[in-house]
Amino acid sequence: MSCKPPPAEPYVFPVNRFTAEFPQFGDVNEYPTATIARCGKAATYYISAWRQGFPLEDPDEREYALFLMAAHLLTMRKNTSDEMAQGQLPAGGRVRKAVVGAVTVETDSPNTYSADDYTYWLSQTIFGQELLAYLANAAPAGIFTNICKDSVRVL
Repeated sequence: MSCKPPPAEPYVFPVNRFTAEFPQFGDVNEYPTATIARCGKAATYYISAWRQGFPLEDPDEREYALFLMAAHLLTMRKNTSDEMAQGQLPAGGRVRKAVVGAVTVETDSPNTYSADDYTYWLSQTIFGQELLAYLANAAPAGIFTNICKDSVRVL
């Protein structure tokens, strides 16, 4: 007899509940259902699966965090496609210099993967900003991958 738990059912992102909660993504011409479902699935790569005793243990809290991440991903995707439709390549990076006369902007892109870079990436949309605040409230000290405080911090 095996001690392993049975395999979990694959997660299916609830597109209808998402568009009810975030009606700005309800236009199927602008946000096709398949695109929302794909970004919802991608959100699960950032917001981990439910685990007892971890932050976002409540299914409604975890689902809302997934909705915020999906909204962030959809907005980032739309912003990029809008810029490209206007003939611009998305610059990305942190603004480190801006000049108003003759318009000069220089950016620095994050060069290492750290909590600051993740925070920077999330802060590029209002949904990411809300998710940061939501996660900070759910896990004020963060979650670390091992017992050492200098280990990788996972929000």
